[in-house]
Amino acid sequence: MNKAMATSTIKNRFTFHDLRAKAGSDAQGNAQELLGHASETTTKMVYERKP
Repeated sequence: MNKAMATSTIKNRFTFHDLRAKAGSDAQGNAQELLGHASETTTKMVYERKP
């Protein structure tokens, strides 16, 4: 990540947890199944970060 930031490949730091959240946000209609949540409410509350 330091090398990527030094060469401006990426601008912000992120963690693997951020990648999971991004995958959940990008999943169209199957985020609950993808993330393994029993409750759709949990998925929407925690992982859907798009406006």
